[in-house]
Amino acid sequence: HVQLALPPRSKTVDLGVPVYEMGDTAAIDETFKRLQSHKGVLGVIVANADGIAIRTTFDNELTVQYAALVTHFTVKSRSVVRKLDPENELKFLRIRSKKHEIMIAPEFEKNSEYYLILVQDPTN
Repeated sequence: HVQLALPPRSKTVDLGVPVYEMGDTAAIDETFKRLQSHKGVLGVIVANADGIAIRTTFDNELTVQYAALVTHFTVKSRSVVRKLDPENELKFLRIRSKKHEIMIAPEFEKNSEYYLILVQDPTN
């Protein structure tokens, strides 16, 4: 299975979560290439808080579908974590179905939210 490891941090927020400048295209390109090269990876998306893809390896139809639905699900999941413990924070989600495994690394910062979404075939 793929481990979602991001490139070297360009800065760190209070929670110790790596945050990347969207202008750092070389690091983002390298991350996409590295993730996409793993066996079984079907696609990678970076989406913003509105569920709009900023970067993707999927076709337009799948990108729109995954970005919108996964970001909505992640916001709901974050709310559940916070309601159970207001001092806790959602860091990672993994959804496994019969056909796919979706891994989501949300990035919550005061002024921006981004979601790294990776879809893979769990049988590989």
